[in-house]
Amino acid sequence: MSDRQGGSLLSLGINGISYDAFGDVDASIIPSSWENDMLPTSGKGMLKRTRRVEKVEGIPLALTALQREQIKLVADAGEDVALSFTLVTGESYQATGIVNIVDNKTAENRTEVVLLPRGKWTRLGA
Repeated sequence: MSDRQGGSLLSLGINGISYDAFGDVDASIIPSSWENDMLPTSGKGMLKRTRRVEKVEGIPLALTALQREQIKLVADAGEDVALSFTLVTGESYQATGIVNIVDNKTAENRTEVVLLPRGKWTRLGA
């Protein structure tokens, strides 16, 4: 998504509410709608293409009890909401989709979420 610049996730938006990400977040961004694989055959390899969601995962957030409850309500509803994220490089993306809560680590107050857009992420300001 960026031109050879790396960095953490700066912020995350769910249903119009902005949340701060931990400074060490190394989120996994799936930027393609297709996963390509080559299957061996007795002759040339056969291309296998599998459709996939352009999700963003591995996002631990530091949340208050109220914020955690807000995200839980959105995730439990399973309805489309506005999603967005900004990288420290300044790149921002938005989409509409759902949120999944992966887990909550009480010792460090980390709640991990996954953003699952219905379509593609749109780069803002591009």
